[in-house]
Amino acid sequence: MFNVNNKMKIKLLTLLFLTLSAVAFAMPDPGGGEIPCGGEFGPCPIPIDGGVGILLASGIALGGAKWLKEKRNQQR
Repeated sequence: MFNVNNKMKIKLLTLLFLTLSAVAFAMPDPGGGEIPCGGEFGPCPIPIDGGVGILLASGIALGGAKWLKEKRNQQR
């Protein structure tokens, strides 16, 4: 019914949809209180862990898929 490429496309599109859905429904910061930055703490740090983690995971998935495809082509 589906070949390997279509299955991979469906999985990637599902993952993309779920990731974007999670971002769209994320709750905003409720606010209140003072910002714990400045003064003796210096400038506010910028969190980079969320986007970098998603980028790393997608890169590993893409690289693994290409490696597996190449390995299967060499066995033929």
